Amino acid sequence: MGLAEELLAGLCHTDDQNPFPVWHNGSVSSCFNQLVLGAVPHAGMAVSCACYLGIPRWSLLQTSPPCGWRLRLASALLVMLLFIADVVLVALLHQGDMFLDILADGCAILAWLVHVSALVVLQRSAFRRTRGPLLLLLLVLLSVPNLVITLMAYCRSEAYLNLADPIRVTRLALASARTLPILIYLLAFSFPCISDAGYTLHINAVDGSPLVPEITHPDTGEIVAEDGSGCVSRLFYLWLNPLLRRGQRGELDRPCHVYHLPRKLRTSVVCRYFQLEGKVGLLRVLHKAFGLRYYMLGLLKLVSNMLGFAGPLLLSSLVGFMEEEGAPVSQGAWCALGLFTTTLLSAVLRNVFVFEVSKVALSARASLVSVIYGKALRVSGSGLARFSLGEVVNFMSTDTDRMVNFFNSFHELWSLPVQFSIALYLLYLQVGVAFLGGLGVAVLLVPLNKFLASRILDNNKHMLRHKDSRVKVMTEILFGIRVIKFYSWEPYFAQKVAGCRRQELSRLKAIKYLDAVCVYTWAALPVVISILTFVTYVLLGHELTAAKVFTTLALVGMLILPLNSFPWVLNGVLEAKVSLERIQRFLKLANQDLQAYYSQGMYVCLFYCVFQGSLVVVVGKVGCGKSSLLAALTGELNRLGGAVYVRGQDAGFGLASQEPWIQHATVRDNILFGREYETTFYQAVIEACALSDDLNVLPSGDKTEVGENGVTLSGGQKARLALARAVYMDKDIYLLDDPLAAVDADVAHHLMQKCIMGILRGKTRILCTHRIEFVDKADLVVCILTQFAPVSPQTAAVFPSAPASKNVSDWWLSHWINELKNNGSSSGANGSSPAAYSSPHLLLFSPGGLMSPVSSVLTSPPGSVSSEVKFYLTVYGSIAAANTVLTAARAFLFAYGAVCAATVIHNQLLDSVLKATTSFFDTTPLGRVLNRFSSDLYSVDDSLPFVLNILLANVFGLLGMLVVMTCGLPWVLVPLLPLGLLYHRTQLFYRHTSRELKRLCSLTLSPVYSHFSETLSGLGTIRASRSAARFEEENLRRLEQNQRCMFLSNTAMQWLDIRLQMIGVAVVTGIGVIAVVQHQFKSIDPGLVGLSLSYALSITGLLSGLIFSFTQTEMQLVSVERTEEYSSGLPTEPQHQNTQLPAAWPEQGWLEFRGAVLAYRDGLPNALDGVSLVVRPGEKVGIVGRTGSGKSTLFLALFRMVELNRGQILVDGLDISTVGLAQLRSKLAIIPQDPFLFGGSVRENLDPYGRRPDRQLLDVLEQCHLGAVVGRMGGLDAEVGERGKSFSLGQRQLLCLARALLTQATILCIDEATASVDQRTDKLLQQTIRDTFQDKTVLTIAHRINTIMDSDRVLVMHAGKVVEFDTPAALCQSDRSVFQRLVAGRGE
Repeated sequence: MGLAEELLAGLCHTDDQNPFPVWHNGSVSSCFNQLVLGAVPHAGMAVSCACYLGIPRWSLLQTSPPCGWRLRLASALLVMLLFIADVVLVALLHQGDMFLDILADGCAILAWLVHVSALVVLQRSAFRRTRGPLLLLLLVLLSVPNLVITLMAYCRSEAYLNLADPIRVTRLALASARTLPILIYLLAFSFPCISDAGYTLHINAVDGSPLVPEITHPDTGEIVAEDGSGCVSRLFYLWLNPLLRRGQRGELDRPCHVYHLPRKLRTSVVCRYFQLEGKVGLLRVLHKAFGLRYYMLGLLKLVSNMLGFAGPLLLSSLVGFMEEEGAPVSQGAWCALGLFTTTLLSAVLRNVFVFEVSKVALSARASLVSVIYGKALRVSGSGLARFSLGEVVNFMSTDTDRMVNFFNSFHELWSLPVQFSIALYLLYLQVGVAFLGGLGVAVLLVPLNKFLASRILDNNKHMLRHKDSRVKVMTEILFGIRVIKFYSWEPYFAQKVAGCRRQELSRLKAIKYLDAVCVYTWAALPVVISILTFVTYVLLGHELTAAKVFTTLALVGMLILPLNSFPWVLNGVLEAKVSLERIQRFLKLANQDLQAYYSQGMYVCLFYCVFQGSLVVVVGKVGCGKSSLLAALTGELNRLGGAVYVRGQDAGFGLASQEPWIQHATVRDNILFGREYETTFYQAVIEACALSDDLNVLPSGDKTEVGENGVTLSGGQKARLALARAVYMDKDIYLLDDPLAAVDADVAHHLMQKCIMGILRGKTRILCTHRIEFVDKADLVVCILTQFAPVSPQTAAVFPSAPASKNVSDWWLSHWINELKNNGSSSGANGSSPAAYSSPHLLLFSPGGLMSPVSSVLTSPPGSVSSEVKFYLTVYGSIAAANTVLTAARAFLFAYGAVCAATVIHNQLLDSVLKATTSFFDTTPLGRVLNRFSSDLYSVDDSLPFVLNILLANVFGLLGMLVVMTCGLPWVLVPLLPLGLLYHRTQLFYRHTSRELKRLCSLTLSPVYSHFSETLSGLGTIRASRSAARFEEENLRRLEQNQRCMFLSNTAMQWLDIRLQMIGVAVVTGIGVIAVVQHQFKSIDPGLVGLSLSYALSITGLLSGLIFSFTQTEMQLVSVERTEEYSSGLPTEPQHQNTQLPAAWPEQGWLEFRGAVLAYRDGLPNALDGVSLVVRPGEKVGIVGRTGSGKSTLFLALFRMVELNRGQILVDGLDISTVGLAQLRSKLAIIPQDPFLFGGSVRENLDPYGRRPDRQLLDVLEQCHLGAVVGRMGGLDAEVGERGKSFSLGQRQLLCLARALLTQATILCIDEATASVDQRTDKLLQQTIRDTFQDKTVLTIAHRINTIMDSDRVLVMHAGKVVEFDTPAALCQSDRSVFQRLVAGRGE
């Protein structure tokens, strides 16, 4: 040790007693400057730059490097030459500390030489089109303090300013000259002059060197995240930089552009660990899969929190050092260094903890989503029937999200009480029993907080229930929008939605005002507790000091955090428990057990036997159980008795269900259904299912997207597409549930001949149908006579109180203390306790920021309170009171504004959507419109006001903090300005990519949910065809895509967080260093420095809070933009009314089309092409023609669902385009092709406005042969179920017929209203219609020829034109008549 001191003293030319002084003659000593600030950084530069010398170079570069690289190379070379010149001058001077200067300059020369070499290598490598490693910049910046202190030392020394000493003057000139190349270097790094034009991630395209292997700079979509990165890269997320750069260039617009997941996070790998078997609880499986790793992270949090205590302890020592005038400078330097080390370590550990927890949560999410999807595919039909489709989707969305949030909440659950206990103990050490007054208020607020939390949760639960019912009504509206427009029911449904919305808003209002109370108590509590504590403390006769005040303020803030956060953390954990139980209940449902369901081996013919290769036709009345029979064969029902044997059931069935299930994909993908494309067989299937003509009409043939549930196809096309899918499966057994119902006689004949009797010849076919003309072709006929017996956690608005009054109250405290100190009112105790400084702000964002001052409470004899103290207390109290009033006003005004905005936006949106044209609904997926009414409105109602409030609080909090800090320590502006620029650049770099990643998260999440909903809708078809495994793989693929985006979105947040933490560390260290320096110049005010230091500790939280809240606000504003787009940008139907219209119009029912031409959209062929015809009053007209010939379009034109391009339609001689839409539609009646029933009672479905007496409703039901069915269900008040699921398809059509019979319209349009009804019922219904509408005009579209044989005239349509229009008898006599061929081909 003695030898080292001797060496140092010799090298530095210093005294043996103090060989290595830090401070000398009022400034940093030359020895410390040259060794610690000069030689050490330069040695670091040499070692670090040497690492880059081995980077692979490109040998075929044809273009010169960017000018930024050339400038940096020239600057580095110049700096090295200047140091060489300085070494020569040092040798000539031959001073006592010559060897110190030679050592420092020698290190510098070596460092800059290696730096130059590194630059040469890097500009010929993959870094050529970038700035190069950030480390180079940091290394250069580390050498700047040495240069600045050297220049300051030279300027203070008269010898270096004396022109008579040319060598020293030259050294000063050389040192000054070094600033210029370093400045140029920094500018060249900041603005590298790299052109982005035509630049892709494959650099060789720009350099014109095609032989360079592409692997040198792979596309971001081919990179695996994190795996293979070094320690530094993982710590600072440097591996994310290529993706961030891509985002900044605006090229991150597709999910395939993001990195792949690290191997351990891949969905397939995670699901292998997560095995749910038998009756094992879900929690136990989660525990086994992720428990150990997750609990280990708790240790990381503990260490991080403990390190958080060290920061304020050191800060306390620093302030103690500042208050002591003769304290050695090394004490302050060690404090500043300790402060830097502990805050740095704490920041790094906290960042690692959050990132690792997010990875565990992500793995758990993948496991839960996969296991829920898998269960839904395997669960028995009766088990699944207990839940609605929405509930099951909720398990995967809401409940899974709550479970994921649990991973963030759990570690807070134990750490918050620990923080609270320590803060309480430290508060007692600071102010003794005086803290009880403030604590009393805080404790009283705990039950209030609990009450508020429970009220908010209760209201939230009710609000979500009303929201669900509103969204459910909206879903029904969107599903049946055509029918609603046909019947002119928009006002009724608008009222229905408005009723749900009113209830929802009343709950939202309650939540917002309760939230405002929460915000108010949160923001006002620190001030109230502080006042009570200080008043009590002063009244007890003690005196305040700077250390005591700021430590107490910090501790009060730390008490508030656990008090306010704990209820919400607990709530998050409890919600996760509820969700866990819900998911567990679903997972415990019995699975479909086909082995037990089907009988094994030989079978006895208990009911009936079907032999291989035979055609079985099943007939029976509406609702007798034909579809149930097929469900029993596929194993979808519970077998209570008897036996079911199917040979080769493992291979599955070809199922065409009664309501066709169509996937959101192309026509070809729907038919292939995961099988290989075989051209010959595929074409044969298309031909057999009569799809050739339809594919020719579709814009892209079989590559056309059919939309959600086949929304762009007609009913007949959907039925034939589902049939084609079944046929292409090439199974041995086919179950066909009425595929002939939705097609006309000609097509039905074709399907029977070419498909069922043709391509499926030799297969076992079970066909349910109402078309008895095909029964004679069956090997076995089964007639069924009687029916078989057959439900987000509301987050508290927790953020710092923004008004400037908060900053004013803190400033007043510091001013008061200084005045007390200056007036000598101190008790004269020998020094105040070492204390910690912070502010309530600190604790809002860094829960680990506890401090631990150890001191005895200073007391003095109690006496009367002086008028001066009274004055200061009064002013402090007044400012604090103003602060609480302003906080309350802000909170309540914001709540009021949020509710008003929510009301207006929803009303405008609903109004606009209900008035939109039908073409808008044809071209827009239902899910997209529904999204506006669910997630977008939720953002407007709840998320946006919340984040906007936080954003404003952060902005004003940061402004207040900067003002107070610069007032207290003006020198703080020196580090703040460059750090501010760095902050600006960092957040700009981050925000572009962050926004894109969040967008991609939403974009990839929708397919996961829509695929799940689609799977649940088509579960029967998927299971019957044994395709469950393929669907599970598809779910994993979609989930993986979403997990990639979520993982990188989380990582980007941590990338930003670690950089902001570093800025925070720099600010705290900078203020510490400035305080030490200013202490040496005796220009320091402990009160203001204490205030500045306390604010500095919380700057990281505020900076990150500002960026996150800004980004969140930007994202949430997208929802406002999306609702606004629908509120003002939709094509709407004309809203004018004809005031001259007679009340009795139309009296006769005379209908005339004059040259009517109509196309659904520009670019599509004409659906009506010059239709001219006259229908006389009271005439019954039947309309026939192939699918897509324009039959239904006639009705759409008549109801003005689509406006004519040319021509006119006259009703009783009046052009219908002059009549208001509501007037026109209310005067006509229609029974549409798709029977639409909405959730509610039978009465509401028949007569929504409640204008008819019950007797009339019951009579109409009897006429439609539904009296007995409705009676059994419970009469007119019986629920029809979601979209009428309590009734069979045929019964739904009958209910729609009953609806039409109630209207006293002169013109009735019937669109295939009895397609799913048996022939006997059909005949009775036709008779009912004839009797009821005896003197009315009736237009009937029918596929069954016998339905229209007794019509007065028959209209035959083809390709939008009128082909024939005459009486049935006249048409049957003509040999060339199309109608005559149809009659001949019906098989009767």
